[in-house]
Amino acid sequence: FKTSKVIFTGSQSRPIERLDRDEQSELKKQANQILAGKAKWYGWKTVDIRFPYDWQFNPFTKQRAAIHGQHWSEISEPHPTGDIKDIWEQSRFEWAVVLAQGWLVFGHQKYLDGLNLQLTDWMENNPINSGTQWMCGQETSIRLLNFLQALALLNEKPNDTTLEFIAAHIQRVSYGLSYAIGQNNNHGTSESVCLAVAGAYLEKYSPPGSPNITLGASAKKQGIKWSNERCSKLFFEDGGFSQYSISYHRLALETLVLSLEWSKRLDCQKLAAPLLKNTVQRAYNWLIEVTDPSTGDAPNLGANDGANPYRQLPSAGYRDFRPTMARCALALGAPIESHLEKIARNLKALKVGEGGDLQTASKKKPSNIWVAKDFSYAKLTSTSGKFSAFLRGSNFRFRPAHSDFGHVDVWFQHKPILIDCGTFRYTSNTNDPVLDLAAAQSHNCLLINDRDPMIRLSRFLFGDWLDGPLSQVNERTLEVRRKFESKGLHTRALSIDDEQVCIRDKLIGASGRITIRWHLAGTDWILRSPNEISNGVIILKCETQATEPSFSLDTAKASLHYAKTNDIQVLTISFPMPDDGTALITTTLQALNNSE
Repeated sequence: FKTSKVIFTGSQSRPIERLDRDEQSELKKQANQILAGKAKWYGWKTVDIRFPYDWQFNPFTKQRAAIHGQHWSEISEPHPTGDIKDIWEQSRFEWAVVLAQGWLVFGHQKYLDGLNLQLTDWMENNPINSGTQWMCGQETSIRLLNFLQALALLNEKPNDTTLEFIAAHIQRVSYGLSYAIGQNNNHGTSESVCLAVAGAYLEKYSPPGSPNITLGASAKKQGIKWSNERCSKLFFEDGGFSQYSISYHRLALETLVLSLEWSKRLDCQKLAAPLLKNTVQRAYNWLIEVTDPSTGDAPNLGANDGANPYRQLPSAGYRDFRPTMARCALALGAPIESHLEKIARNLKALKVGEGGDLQTASKKKPSNIWVAKDFSYAKLTSTSGKFSAFLRGSNFRFRPAHSDFGHVDVWFQHKPILIDCGTFRYTSNTNDPVLDLAAAQSHNCLLINDRDPMIRLSRFLFGDWLDGPLSQVNERTLEVRRKFESKGLHTRALSIDDEQVCIRDKLIGASGRITIRWHLAGTDWILRSPNEISNGVIILKCETQATEPSFSLDTAKASLHYAKTNDIQVLTISFPMPDDGTALITTTLQALNNSE
């Protein structure tokens, strides 16, 4: 890069006003931490790595990648320093948006100077197409989209360095787009939207006669074509996304929202095509259904790689999905749900959410049942709202990352009770073994002879995809079923009322040993009787007519954040299959009277 010491001047920026004090306080804290060389990984791990950042440092293994000198295509993966994601994380440029917001809110020159210093250092230490930071087209896309966001926040006029940075990233992303499309995941959405947005920007702001005008126009055309094609292919009619994951759903949705926002900034309606806008609406509706309105949390569904790269609200944690929903509503010009109003107001103040005046949505009577049939996921809610439960089927059109047929999540009073253990890591490093939390044994599933019903082929791929459709039995009951062997059938029914959640497993034609696991939030569960446990709030009871059932309450691991585990407990029920090949197991969860 032909770097300039001053990339952002701040001369055209307009100060941010009307930001709540708690958001101001958190923003100042985060901006100051960046300038102090304290970087955060995956929303939880803060490490002192100096300022400007050490771009090749892996804080988990304490190793460094080679700075440059090797073309990105020649670098091997798995990487010798450990998980390559650990080295990529800071080059997503979330810090650029934080420092830009810090300058706009507080007007302190140190934030603008720090932004320029950090950007200049990155360019000097990551030459175009050289080194680890250029290996992945999606990482390159995220970095460029955050760079453009900082430009938009500061209302900055592009200079030669800015345009060179954008053009180099466009060329790298365009080169690998066919690979991204072939993955049928968020690589395709990230890279196509990046090309569309960055291409439109480059075409509009390049000086007359510049070859960048042609490059930008071509990238814009390519990106618009494939972003709409990805919307058509990767999102189900019910709004679910192809990766069967809550965190990847957020990433794909936020990426599409960026396209809507930039359509306004660049006055380019093709970035907000009806198909893309309709997809955002459906994906937004899906996210509303699975997110708890009080906490912003959601079931730990599917693969979880810690992705939350697009800066939104300073105070929001990694597992708070409400800012995403508020930003969607603003981009769509939709009325704002009451529990999102404060968030939406602060997003507008931070110049993140693009939209008109806030409109409050009219209150709707909540539904007790929601079914996403194509995605194969459903939710039941008790009339009082105290209990909610989620059931996972398997109707795979795309490759599953988790073996979670029949998995059940149960929440009580806005807190998880039965949980999904998450992901932990995609690859091991010298400090942490791979915990196979994607396997059926780490979900709330029934297993025959403790064998996973799908075959693990690689770290990202299962074979023998299950056909286990989900159906609605009545207004309070959901059901999934799968066949096994020649004539075997497993049916799991989930029902709910104000008093309890009930899970009934029925087996026909099985042989060998049956195992059911219930993964429990927290570590305060105790056995009240051989088949009953409690944490002081909920009583869980498991009953079966089978002979010699065994019950054990043990410690296990779960992961709510990438590369981090926490202790939980797991109740394991195991018994030999009766000679007639049939069995019925009933599990109930009830609230203790003092917790109601």
